[in-house]
Amino acid sequence: MSNSVLDMQNIVKSYKDGNETRTILDNVNLDVNAGEFVAVVGPRDAARARFLTLPA
Repeated sequence: MSNSVLDMQNIVKSYKDGNETRTILDNVNLDVNAGEFVAVVGPRDAARARFLTLPA
């Protein structure tokens, strides 16, 4: 039996920036089990905030 409370597979997120398409997440997988702590880190202006809004 899985204790997964969040399971995201093969997440891809991109957006248009003028004439360019920018991919900010490419084939991201995340599995969080009950009782685990997760930290999402990265440089300033990284895709952290966009990534955290995806499960909502």
